[in-house]
Amino acid sequence: MEIAEIKSQLSIQMVVQHYGLEIKNKHVHCPFHEDKTPSMRVYNDTNTLFCFSGNCTHGNKVIDVIDFIMHKESASRQPINKHQAILKAKSLLGYSENKSVADQFYILQAQLSRSKKALEYLKARGLTSITELGSNHRNGGNQVPYQLPYLKNCIVFPLKNCHGQIVSLYGRSFTSTKKGCHYYLTDRKGLSPSYPKTTTEHLILTESIIDALTLQAHGVLPPNTSVLACFGTNGFTKEHTEAIHKIKNLKKISLFFDGDQAGRTATAKLQTQLQHQYPKLSIGIIDTPADEDINSLWVNNESSELFQT
Repeated sequence: MEIAEIKSQLSIQMVVQHYGLEIKNKHVHCPFHEDKTPSMRVYNDTNTLFCFSGNCTHGNKVIDVIDFIMHKESASRQPINKHQAILKAKSLLGYSENKSVADQFYILQAQLSRSKKALEYLKARGLTSITELGSNHRNGGNQVPYQLPYLKNCIVFPLKNCHGQIVSLYGRSFTSTKKGCHYYLTDRKGLSPSYPKTTTEHLILTESIIDALTLQAHGVLPPNTSVLACFGTNGFTKEHTEAIHKIKNLKKISLFFDGDQAGRTATAKLQTQLQHQYPKLSIGIIDTPADEDINSLWVNNESSELFQT
């Protein structure tokens, strides 16, 4: 779908209304500055907007549907670029194509700021500072379906290959109260948060992606320390091994799993496995309090001192 097609099919009225703005007499309150009297005019014939206020950061210039999406998304929470705005515009049209996983993620990332439940979930988990996340909720009422039905109503996390490219996705439900609620795309590949830097000397393996991101966001980690998530208690994969092989200066691996029976059993098993694979490395275990995990430790205490290594 070309840009010209998007602009001809996606009306400026649809875009404005999608963001909850009401059009009266061809005018709308400009969302980019304090605007008591509507100063942004809607031009249906050219499918554009124009703000006449001298106080507007985007005033006195023509704004088309793609530019409006880009400016509005960037003003809401997470800045997006023109490419992401084009993907968002396509999603508003319900346009279906063989998008790359990365393109799908960028669409979900752009709509995160409009899911109250997703944002509440991130706040409750202490993960509001993490920007590389998406939300796969139904966007725009019934107009736009879920991008990925198997990850619906999930916070979506990117999984990356050794080149830092997004190659798969992981979803964590923000509506279900059932334990777990983890979802992956089929043929899972990639790691989270990313492959460790080759300069890493101390690698910390966590039981889950949320634990790894919590440790990255709130831990007091010394230089040359990296964090890498396993995919559950039995989720140390061949790709994890390949990633570790790429670390030339590695001296120590620490296992930081949950403080329940499953976590302790998995930790002991993985320690033995790693010690056999890497006999020259120090393979240690971080003792997690009973029935706690990294994320719950932060949520219950909000103390970075708990994560000093």
